Amino acid sequence: MEVIIMQGIVVADESRIIVEYDLFERVVNIVSAEIINECHNVPLILEPRLTERNYGEYEAAGYEEYPRYDFWNYDLDYHTPLSESVKEVFRRIYACLDDIRASHPGKCVVLAMHGGAARAVYCYFNGMPEDKDIIDLVTPNATPIRFKIADDAPPVTPIPD
Repeated sequence: MEVIIMQGIVVADESRIIVEYDLFERVVNIVSAEIINECHNVPLILEPRLTERNYGEYEAAGYEEYPRYDFWNYDLDYHTPLSESVKEVFRRIYACLDDIRASHPGKCVVLAMHGGAARAVYCYFNGMPEDKDIIDLVTPNATPIRFKIADDAPPVTPIPD
């Protein structure tokens, strides 16, 4: 199976497009997927588990307005009563990717999402960095990143400790 993640707009010839979806925001990724679909007429699937991390009271805050490094360190698993922890994001994204692999074996899919969720996707395919600091794992806008996983790989990828 191949997975291509992207932020922003990019045109690709792929067999499935799976888009993060939440009713309140994230419209840019749906629009990006619709643009691809205009050219290639492939199935468009809205997947709520690919939504960005819930930042809680830090939603829309600038980098200098919240403890960014603590917020994205997997070992610290920092969160507030209103936000989602890094480990919660990873559990959600890993389960979603396991389901996508099971339902689209041997296919190539495009996942359109925001950067926080893309960090979990990166770790799913490449493993967690040794220091478990994922702040620098970024996907540039409108730049597709391709991952491959063997069709005979275990059906469930374990979440990092």
